[in-house]
This record gives sequence, structure tokens and C-alpha cells, in this order.
Amino acid sequence: MTDPESTDYSGQRSFPTGFVLAAAGLVAAAIGILTLLGWVFGWPLLVSFGTGLIPMAPTTAILLLGYGVAVAWRAPRKLSRGSFRFSTTVGWLGTAIALVLFALRCLGLSPGFEHLGLNLSTTANGTPVGLMSPVTAMGFLLVGLSFLASLSWAAIPRWRNALATGAASLLLGISFVFLLAYLYGMPLLYGSGFIPPAFSSILGFLALGLALLILGRPAPGCRPTAEPGFRTAFAFILIFLVLAVGIMTASYLYYRQFERTFLSATDQELSAVADLKVEELALYRRERLGDGAVMFQNPSVSALVRRFLEVPEDQEARRFFQTWISKYEEYYHYDLVCLLDAKGATRLCSPAGRAPVSSSITQRLPELFGSGQMSFQDLHRNEYNQQAYLDILVPLFDETEARRPLAVFDLRIDPTTYLYPFIRRWPTPSRTGVTILVRREGNEVVYLNDLQYRSNSAPVRRIPLAQTNLVSTRAILELPGLKRGNDYRGVPVFAATRAVPGSPWYLVAKKDQAEVYGPLRERLWQVVGMMAVLLLSAGASVGLVWRQQRLQFYREQATTAESLRASRSTLNLILHTVPQSIFWKDIDGCYLGCNRAFAAAVGLDHPSAIVGKTDFDLPGSRTQAEAYRAEDREVVSSGNPKLHIIEKARLADGSWIWAETCKLPLLDAQGKATGVLGVYEDITQRRREEAALQSSLE
Repeated sequence: MTDPESTDYSGQRSFPTGFVLAAAGLVAAAIGILTLLGWVFGWPLLVSFGTGLIPMAPTTAILLLGYGVAVAWRAPRKLSRGSFRFSTTVGWLGTAIALVLFALRCLGLSPGFEHLGLNLSTTANGTPVGLMSPVTAMGFLLVGLSFLASLSWAAIPRWRNALATGAASLLLGISFVFLLAYLYGMPLLYGSGFIPPAFSSILGFLALGLALLILGRPAPGCRPTAEPGFRTAFAFILIFLVLAVGIMTASYLYYRQFERTFLSATDQELSAVADLKVEELALYRRERLGDGAVMFQNPSVSALVRRFLEVPEDQEARRFFQTWISKYEEYYHYDLVCLLDAKGATRLCSPAGRAPVSSSITQRLPELFGSGQMSFQDLHRNEYNQQAYLDILVPLFDETEARRPLAVFDLRIDPTTYLYPFIRRWPTPSRTGVTILVRREGNEVVYLNDLQYRSNSAPVRRIPLAQTNLVSTRAILELPGLKRGNDYRGVPVFAATRAVPGSPWYLVAKKDQAEVYGPLRERLWQVVGMMAVLLLSAGASVGLVWRQQRLQFYREQATTAESLRASRSTLNLILHTVPQSIFWKDIDGCYLGCNRAFAAAVGLDHPSAIVGKTDFDLPGSRTQAEAYRAEDREVVSSGNPKLHIIEKARLADGSWIWAETCKLPLLDAQGKATGVLGVYEDITQRRREEAALQSSLE
């Protein structure tokens, strides 16, 4: 950098440029201050600028504040010695801090000093809070590089100008990509091993990038005056910005519309799957109850059961029951069919060798006989083999003795043969699409089927109803419908919930949010790629038109210059050919030029030798030179020509002649006299002829 003691900075920025710089710097500083206040007073919205977003690290807020103040300090004023030193300190210190933090992130280290003494031991979506992202650290390195490259007391060299604007442009490009991802609802690096940059950090980088892009071009007075085509270039840049804003707006609206349509289709798919499953489950329960209804309140069956229970040695009755229940087991795919007497003792089972009836069945017999209705024994775990079962209990009564309880038929269902596969089956190709059955038991949610990532969990897996962020608890506590929340793994999901009619069951049809957003991410990158192509095309088109316009401008300039050269050649030819002597002077009486006739009259070898001379330097008396000077001043002061000045003039050879002179004022664009144009002619011979004629007449 230039030594401030030996070089003076004289540039003063225009008001619009200074205002933009000050506004951008203050925006960055305000973001840093708001974030620090949010950390100190525990206001999450000021820290992350949105729910579910990664918060800005305190070190990021400090650097944004420092750079924002430094940029605003440089904007409206000339660079004084103090502001130069302050800006230099901020630039080098910020670059050093960013470099250290970037190195720490690359090494996987997380020192506690980054928290600045604040209690930041939490995480957001599995990401540690309070640490600067490596992308943010790289952004601050670009900020420091551009800031220091644009910092100078004198005119910025071309290579530093390119370095400053290049770093600022790269920063704006990176920030723009991350901003688009945030606006489209698909933040980059979320859920990865890297700490993503905060949304507020991206906004701060955009403000700093804009300011640094302006600072890369030094203030007026530190660089040559803009060429005549600057306004035209500015107009083309404005056209490109309008096109860019239009392309980005159209891309954003298109993606948002696609996102709404896609998510609506996903919700419709989940709703359709949930409705289909609920209808099938309700039909399944009705069919199972229909199987039991064949025996329920059937006098023939009751009489035969009474006969079998009273006379166990009746082999005919035993064979009948054995054949009957074996047909139930064979054709209706029941795992076990048992006949229990009124005390809960097992009197007959088919097939043999299966796990006995669970004790929870025998404990329900008094309740079952008291209600006098068939009932489901909901999904439970059998204590003998630790398997989950669903039972249909059919009470039988002696119709001849005032409905005396006789026995209970237990139709035991193994859910792994049909129910669980049906629940797990997803009608469309999906990696994470699955349905879950749950029911409420007190203040807990019980999962009734084996979970996709938790085998042999039904119906043991339980979750407190207090965890309202889970879609399974919302299915019970809220009205059935579309849900957004987490599943039992803590993974964000899209879900549709329904209550199964005539049962304590609730069904949850869900898909992982990552799978749902997969096609959206692909479309996002397609939109970003197309938008980049359109922006490049717009920039190339505008640049091509601008180039053609400049080429046309330079062609016209060349044509004009050629015409001017030809006109000047013609004018010079006329000027040096006429016999009259022609000269022109400035307001101080110094000769600016003359033709050859005048140069020969005053004894000069070439007309250019007259430049800078006065009448006192030419042949003639001092009195005559003072007379010429007086005439010139009169013409300049009055602005009026003096015509037909008859006077004697001395030539270079010492002879005297009579001359007739005309003097006219040279005027500028504002009509102000800037010199004198003179034309004189030798009229000595004419005077002699006039004298001879006069003598003859006399």
C-alpha cells in the first residue's frame, strides 16, 4: 500500500455511491448487532432469522459488525489518516481470524473460545450451534481480500482493481446460490457433515459483497475520467440487471408453483394410501368377526359344546369339534383355534403343539361373559413365545339354562401372515413409504406393528403422549389429517393419519421428508442451472449488443475523424493558398497560428514558428505593436469586429507597406471571446493607383 505520509488521497465519492456503500455497511453491521443481542438475551429469532434454521455463530456476528462499520466508514468521506489505519486494522484482523477458523474447521476442531463465553452447548438438527461454518470462514477470507485490495490512498493499480472486484464477485456468486437454496426451502449442507452457513450470514455477505464491488472501483479523482461511453455502458448494465431480476423472479415463481403442486400430489398420495389401508383394515376386522359370528348365539353349537363339556368321553363330539376347528385353522388361516371352558381351562386346540393361550385371554373371560358379545383381544405379546397375536373371542351360553356361560372359542391370529405384510406394503415405489398402527394406552402411544427400522417391536414400543412433535402422538391427540413432524426415529416426515372405524387403532401413512424433497432438490438444481444459462445468455446478449454498439460508435468516430481530417486538409489548403495574410491570437495577444502568407510577411520560415510570439517579437516599432495590442483588446472586450483598418506595416525586409486589416473576435460555445482572428491585405499598389487617378482627375 502507499505510504500515507508521502501520498495524498484527493478522491471524493459521489452521493449515490456513498449512500449505497453506507447503507450496505450499516446493514451488515446491523445483522451482526442483532445476532449478538439475540445470543445475549436468548431471542432465537434474532439469532437464526427463522424457525428450524441454523443460527449465526457469535464470531460471525463480530466479523460482520467490524467489516460493516469499516465499509460504512470508508463510504461518505475522504480517506483520512485515522480511517485508513482503522480500515487496515479491521481488514488484516478479520482476515487472520477467518483464516484461523477455516483451518480449525478443516481439522475438525471446535475450540470453546468461539462461543465468546456464552452458553451454546445445544445443537440444531444435529448440527453444533455457535461454530462458524467453513463456508462462512471462506466468505470472510474473500471479504478481507477484496477489502484490503481496494484500500489505497492513491489510484488503485489495475491488478488490485481486478483482484478486489473478482473476490467481491465470487463472494456475491456463492452467497446468491445459498440464498436461492434458502428461498426455495432447500438450504444447502443441512443434514451433512459440514456446518451450513446461517441465513443471516448469507444476507450479511450479500450486503458486504455489493459494497466491496463498489469499493473495487476507486473514487473519482483517483482514476481517469470515464470515457464518453460510460453512460451507455451503465444503461446496458441496468438492462442486464432488469433481465436478471426478471429471470430470477420467474424461476422462483416457477419453482414455488412446482413445489406446491408436488407437495400437494404427495399429500394426496399419502391420503389415498391412508384411506385405502383404513378401509381394508375395517373390512378385515368385520370379516374376522364374521368368522366368529357363525358360532355366536348358535343353539346347535351351544348344545354340542354343552354335551362335549359334560361328557368329555364322548368321542363323537370330540371328533366333530376337532374336525370343525381344524377347518377354521386351515381355511381361514388362524394360527390357533381353542375351546376354553367357563373357568379358562383349555379343553381343545388345533393345531397341537402351538404356544398356549395367553393369560390375558383367561383374565378377560368374566368381562366377556358379562357383556355377552364377541370381542377382539387387541394385539398383545404372548408370554410363552414372545410373539404378537390378535384374538377373536366368541362367548357361548347355555340357552336352556338362562344363558349360563359355557365356554369361549378363541380364534388366534398371527399378524405376520397377513396383517403386518399388508400394513407394510406400499402401493407405489418408495424407499421410505410405510404405514404404522398405533393405539392409546393411558398417557402412552403403543406401536402395534413391527417398525421398519425396529424389528420385533410390536406391541412393546411405547412413546409418551407428551412428545407432541411426533406424528404418531398427533394422530391420537389431534384430528385426523395431514401432518408434518418427526417419526419414532426423530426423522422429519410427511404423514397422513386416520382413525380405523370400530377399533382403537390409528393408522399413520408416512414418508421421510428427505425422500419427498429428493425430486424437489433435483428440480431445484435444474431450475438453478437453467437460470444460470439464461443469466449467462442475457449477459452475453447484452454484452454482444453493447460491443456492437461500441464498434458502431468507434466506426462513426473513425468516419468522423476521417471527415474532420479531410476537412482540415481542405481548410489548410485554402488557408495557405489565399493571398491574404491570416493570423489568430489568444486574449493575451500571443499568436496561436497563421498562414504561409503572414509567415512570409513577418520573415518566418514556417507558420508554426509564430506560435507563442507577440507583436513585440515581430518586425515593427514598439509604438506600432502597442497599437495592435490596443485594437486586439478592444475587439475582445467589445465582442464586435473592427473592419477596414487602414494602417502602415513594416515587413521583414525593412520596407513599409499600406495594409487593410479586419479583426474579428473568436467566441467559445458560451459566446465568450477567447481570442482574435485577423486578416490583412497589402494595398500599397492600390493606394498608388488611387493617388495617380486622383492626380489625373485634379
